[in-house]
Amino acid sequence: MAIEKGNEKIVEALLNKGADVNLRDKSESTPLHLAIEKGNENIVNALLAAQGIDVNLRDKSKSTPLHLAIEKGNENIVNALLAAQGIDVNLRDKSKSTPLHLAIEKGNENIVNALLAAQGIDVNLRDKSEQTPLYLAAEKGKIGIVEAILAKGPNDIDLPDKLLGRTPLYVAADKSHHKIVRALLKAGADPLVKGRYNKNLAEMATEDAIMRGIICGVYIFIITSIVAAIVVTSAYFIGVSLSVGAMAGIAVAATVLTGLVAGGIIYEVYKPCDELKEAIAKAKSSPGQKLNGVAVQSEVSSQSSVTV
Repeated sequence: MAIEKGNEKIVEALLNKGADVNLRDKSESTPLHLAIEKGNENIVNALLAAQGIDVNLRDKSKSTPLHLAIEKGNENIVNALLAAQGIDVNLRDKSKSTPLHLAIEKGNENIVNALLAAQGIDVNLRDKSEQTPLYLAAEKGKIGIVEAILAKGPNDIDLPDKLLGRTPLYVAADKSHHKIVRALLKAGADPLVKGRYNKNLAEMATEDAIMRGIICGVYIFIITSIVAAIVVTSAYFIGVSLSVGAMAGIAVAATVLTGLVAGGIIYEVYKPCDELKEAIAKAKSSPGQKLNGVAVQSEVSSQSSVTV
């Protein structure tokens, strides 16, 4: 009750009288959980200084106080917990997410860096989807976090997820996070690891390029038709008489203009990643050799032309 009301003096008095700092309520939350929930840093610090405090106790959802502090985004409390004696930074919640997984989900780079600096941190643990922290960062396009995890090491850089068997490199390429693709390749990620439907990155890239080309063609046709229709309709309403040749010219001009605009957009969004193509080419030409210090597989589809 004192913690809920934020009454620091009563909390301090109770602690001085030997109150049980690890007592749980019906949701299995400890006083430390509750103080973090309320965001009261003074009470959190008082509890952490209390004799016998267990900073790793979990509530009903299997969340530790550290999980909760990260969920709340309170960097001061996170740092206080990381400095506490006996803190375990690798405990998992009900989703099997570690504090590092959760910090990446929240996108808080300061907390991520604090966790990576913590003693005993394991960057290769997987959540319920068997995704590593590196995978999550690659999927979300967080280049700063990816680089921080790679710098921490050692990393099992090619660990796949459970659903589709995708590696961090695979998912980064699939989402066109080109800077992350380059960082992973530089760190030794293998572009020939099989993923979705037993296809490697080269095969996936080829299929994606074909699909994007089809989609692009459809969009250009639709946009061109709309532009031409607007021009002709506008001319009709303002009383301008257009010949068949003029209308054909408008249609051609609209097609060219729309094609240039669409082409520019597509280039910016899906522009090739030269480092990825080069890495795959090296792996294909030297099966069984090492790529950036990592042994690569020799099984590659000879029919795949690489476009990313």
